[in-house]
Amino acid sequence: FDSALRQVYFYLLAIAGGAVTALVASAILLFRFFVWAFGGVSSGVSQRISSSPPFQFLGWAVPTILVGLAIWGYHTRLVQEEAGKVQEKRQSAQRVYYYLMSFLGLGTLAAGLTFLFGILIDTGNSLTATSGWWRTQLALSLSLLIIGTPLWMYYWNGTLKRVQSVGITEW
Repeated sequence: FDSALRQVYFYLLAIAGGAVTALVASAILLFRFFVWAFGGVSSGVSQRISSSPPFQFLGWAVPTILVGLAIWGYHTRLVQEEAGKVQEKRQSAQRVYYYLMSFLGLGTLAAGLTFLFGILIDTGNSLTATSGWWRTQLALSLSLLIIGTPLWMYYWNGTLKRVQSVGITEW
């Protein structure tokens, strides 16, 4: 239980890997749903999306989400069971995991806001209004915001709580 390599495997490979797998598949699922809901556009990526059957992507997206969640949940449960047996000095992998997930959440949130601001700035352009380009960008923006906001808030709040409870050692 006290092996640093075991902690790195748990936090950085199994838990973070399962989380990223589930979150990326969820973001793609949301994006494809929003493109379908907003009517899509007829150029570029959206044309390939709209030319395929509307929900064909569910055949790989849902199993990917389920497998990612299973890996994430199983290893998180194992880590929680072993938490009392691990020395404090061996929890560096957990710290890196929390900062890594906070960074991914914040990056996803920032990307979503960037696309959203791009849509707002470009609304006066007549080419954008007539081509429907904004629908795909809005779908992408909403997908990233829905995934990134709770991810960042959960892990960043966990990091702040840990800093407040542990004290100067954690700083």
